[in-house]
Amino acid sequence: MGRDALRWALLAVALAACDGGADTSADAAPPAVDAAHADGAPAPADARPDADSACAENDADGDLFLSAACGGSDCDDADPAVHPGAEDVFGDDRDTDCDGADGVDRDGDGAAGGEGPDCDDGDPTRHPGAEDPAGDGVDQDCDGADGVDRDGDGWLFEPEGDCDDGDPNRHPGAPDPPGDGVDQDCDGTDGGDADGDGVPPPADCDDADPDRHPGADDPLGDGVDQDCDGADGFDADGDGAQRDQDCADDDPARFPGAVDAVGDAIDQDCDGVDGVDRDGDGHASAASGGQDCADDDADVHPGAADALGDGLDADCDGVDGTDADGDGVLAGEDCDDADPLTYPGAEDSTGDGRDRNCDGRDGTDADVDGSDSVASGGRDCDDADPDVRPGRPDPFGDGRDTDCDGSDGVDADGDGHRALDNGGDDCVDFAADTFPGAPDRVGDGLDQDCDGVDGVDADGDGYASTASAGSDCDDQDATVHPGVAEPDDWTFELVVAATARDADLCVDALGRVHAAWLEGPPGPPRTVRYATRDDEGWRIEDVAPAAARRHVALACADDVALAWWAPDPGLDADALDGLLQVAVRADDGWASTEVGATADVRGAPALQRGEAGLRAAWADRSAGTLTVVAQETDWVPAVAALWAGAGGGDAAWVQTREDATMLAWTAADGVWALPWEGGGAERVTAMPGDGLAGAGRLGVLHLSWVDLDAGVVRHARRGAAGTWGAPSRVADFAGAVARPTGVALAPDRTPRVAWLAPAPGAPGTSAVFVAARAGATWSTHAALGDVDADAGRLPLRGDAAGGLHVLVPRHALGADGQRRLELTYGHRPPTDGLDPGCNGE
Repeated sequence: MGRDALRWALLAVALAACDGGADTSADAAPPAVDAAHADGAPAPADARPDADSACAENDADGDLFLSAACGGSDCDDADPAVHPGAEDVFGDDRDTDCDGADGVDRDGDGAAGGEGPDCDDGDPTRHPGAEDPAGDGVDQDCDGADGVDRDGDGWLFEPEGDCDDGDPNRHPGAPDPPGDGVDQDCDGTDGGDADGDGVPPPADCDDADPDRHPGADDPLGDGVDQDCDGADGFDADGDGAQRDQDCADDDPARFPGAVDAVGDAIDQDCDGVDGVDRDGDGHASAASGGQDCADDDADVHPGAADALGDGLDADCDGVDGTDADGDGVLAGEDCDDADPLTYPGAEDSTGDGRDRNCDGRDGTDADVDGSDSVASGGRDCDDADPDVRPGRPDPFGDGRDTDCDGSDGVDADGDGHRALDNGGDDCVDFAADTFPGAPDRVGDGLDQDCDGVDGVDADGDGYASTASAGSDCDDQDATVHPGVAEPDDWTFELVVAATARDADLCVDALGRVHAAWLEGPPGPPRTVRYATRDDEGWRIEDVAPAAARRHVALACADDVALAWWAPDPGLDADALDGLLQVAVRADDGWASTEVGATADVRGAPALQRGEAGLRAAWADRSAGTLTVVAQETDWVPAVAALWAGAGGGDAAWVQTREDATMLAWTAADGVWALPWEGGGAERVTAMPGDGLAGAGRLGVLHLSWVDLDAGVVRHARRGAAGTWGAPSRVADFAGAVARPTGVALAPDRTPRVAWLAPAPGAPGTSAVFVAARAGATWSTHAALGDVDADAGRLPLRGDAAGGLHVLVPRHALGADGQRRLELTYGHRPPTDGLDPGCNGE
């Protein structure tokens, strides 16, 4: 129906209603239509006006577009020439097509094209006022030049050299009158430089002679002041002394008459001595910090002959006479005047064979009981009492240690512990290596530490510790030893039944579990989803719908942060490159930031919450680089390491409770680690790896990875001394051919490693395997079967209480009989000893 016909029809219905003979029901007259319903379909129910409302007339100007005030898109319902799609001529200050601009704005950047100011209406990044970096060959701000010329003087700030792009009077070639303090011609000086020597007046004392200017060579005696310092001659450092008189004409602090302090090894006053030497005897005066006690007498100085009895201290040693070693004691009283450490009253340590205090013996024996004092290195524990010394009788019970063995009573073997029958705790007082706290070797049949067990049993549970070659894996807890029952095995629960993969997991300081994964079809883009678990179960929310390509990394501390690889809009859908996105969760939702340049997304990124903010890192397989971005440096990418050729895979942050942090990554030439606090990269092993994971606890760092060449899972430990031990062999793949897909590590008192590998005896399926270390060996069991073999990394995390957590996609059979992929959460509860039976489980 045409517009005029529709108007006549509406008028006819209205007239019929006035006569009382027409149908007044809601379907008696056709509704008004909007641009979204231009085919004549009725407007949505919530857009239809109520007969008594202010929107009873939805199309007041009859242009077939509903009023914007009543839910439509007509921005001026009083003018039939104004509606979406109408012709909009630029320059009449009217927006007739309702696109927000005077004229046609096809790219939606707020500037009209055609006759308007937008120089490229097909590119939203090009319009007046846009950022226009110089050198890319594109005029983004539509000012007719590649770059920014804010003052319109015809000179770009970069790279053509406009030194002030806010002042049109300042640019190369502009007039530059001297004396106004302004460099108008951008040559680096205020005013002209007639002789071209680089120095303008008034600093140049002769602007007609290029050989005369500050800094020029000024030979003495030609009657010309070439360097404009006001004198004929060269005074390079401007200290007032000419070169032929100045002993250091490049140092203004050194010249004849300068203050010359002793001890800096510098002759400031040019007298040939470090310090002031007025009498010229080669020794600096005491007043200037030297040792010459009379700088007006050349016969008095250190080392001069000093005759005893003339009342003159000629050698400046503080006494009238000779004190060759300078210890304050004259040769007649000093038993060794060549040794400043030997004189009456000096400290005299026992055992060096020398009499330092001139008392005729080696050591100090104040009570003259024949035994040197403990303070001088002897064994006399009370050098003021001749009745106390080693070897004296020591009756038990008098509260005195008269034999200096450390106890009141007899210590026959001298190990510092009294015998049991003498009121002590030494179970064998004739063996110096047997006493409480002594090292106790397992297997020799002897109880060296007097705890009743052959070996060290600190918790008294009857089992020697593993540190002393026993079997107790926790000798600080009496409830942990061989034979104690193990806790219940893993429990698993469903998080979400969907196409979920590339999952990650973290546990915060309060024990709350957080999970993240990618959900969607096998190919990108996928949706980033996040879930947290409480007593009510899992609460799931979308972070970035249909915006991810591969991999997700999760970090939780005071807040929760996510990182993932997003598709690069500049590349086709099959490209292996992407952009790293980081999102932080706040009360009002997720805030996402692009933090990484284009990179190879086959390598999983690592995300960490540091002291100054978030940090992310990734290994680029194709470029052979390790890149780090940090919130504290405004996410500017920095290459942390390079390796020869392509290769590389996952990256991992490793952090201990003391905040010592390392960044680890896999490469074609092995597994590497780089301390965040400084220092060079450390190669953990030369064997290439994949599926890297890291964890830290109490100053000890752990790494685990899949060794594809050898077909095993490996683990390496970096101790508090700062060195990596040889990687241990955790487990084989049981001869499986398929490639394992992930490896993880949980930091607790017993290191736990988990990985995905083909399930033995079940072709085409995979399982989660968990291994725990007990002593020098690893024990392995399958925790969960029927797992997606291409699920990506496997996150295994430990919490502060000792519990273990895992998150993994698992195959399941749906109600329709079809296999589906469920995201499954596994939990192993904590125990007091974590491994109470000491069997590695």
